[in-house]
Amino acid sequence: MTRKARAATSEIFSSTCNPSERLTSSGWNYRKGRWSGDWTDAESAQRLTETQRTQLRQGVTQGIDAYAKGFRSGWLDCLAKIRWHDDTRTVDRVAWLTKIADSQELASTLRRPVEEADGILGAAADEPFSRVATSIASTREEFRPLLVDGVATYTDLLRKVAVDLASCEDSTEAFLSYQRGVQTGDAGNSLVQLDNWVQGNAGRAGGRLRTLFETPLRQAKEFVGGANVAEAMWSQIVDRWESGLAGRYPMIADPSAELADPEALVALFGGETGLVNTLPEGLDLDASSSSWLD
Repeated sequence: MTRKARAATSEIFSSTCNPSERLTSSGWNYRKGRWSGDWTDAESAQRLTETQRTQLRQGVTQGIDAYAKGFRSGWLDCLAKIRWHDDTRTVDRVAWLTKIADSQELASTLRRPVEEADGILGAAADEPFSRVATSIASTREEFRPLLVDGVATYTDLLRKVAVDLASCEDSTEAFLSYQRGVQTGDAGNSLVQLDNWVQGNAGRAGGRLRTLFETPLRQAKEFVGGANVAEAMWSQIVDRWESGLAGRYPMIADPSAELADPEALVALFGGETGLVNTLPEGLDLDASSSSWLD
């Protein structure tokens, strides 16, 4: 039985895990039906010699054992094929991260091995098929913490990162604060939390999902340190200059020119742009001076 599940179009994956039928509970039931016939013959068929009965039993048990061993390795190989669509070439990183965080496809794809293991275990209680239960149950318990519980945590963290990066796009101050959190390893920073999760979990399931988990993390890190954000910050500074200070006194030496708005000065040179965001240790400013950093 070599039929494979038909591939479906994916919104987030360029290639996904389409398991062969043998890795599914329906594939198990098909094989179980064949083995049941052989086992019944070995137990009751009068026409068979004892040698033939022994050979039939051995064929069934060897087939069951091979199936159990191949279940884990087959799913690991299948999971290793999953790759994201590289939409960052056509859409911005924040939109891409938001799309994959909001999609249910990642969770439904990765929990599939656990669901299939549950189905097999539900149909393997009687002899001689119970011999498969220990191996399949072990694989299920190996996979579940990462492919079910872990993926839920991962997508929650991705969603937080996407929201925070969207705020960084809208505000230079938010970006600089977020960037400092990443650089200092702030435990409350969503990108630091995502990084810690990936480093702690990407090696599980034989490391087959490392590339999948690391790619969004890399994209987020490139955003925080990328030129596109620096360009946006500079554009914001230029806009503030042109809208509130250009051609105004004291930015030009003509006292008769229109007076610059003090609030525009603070907006450009104060804390809002992040050009000045920390005070040297021990420096004591009065309230009026330190307000520039607010």
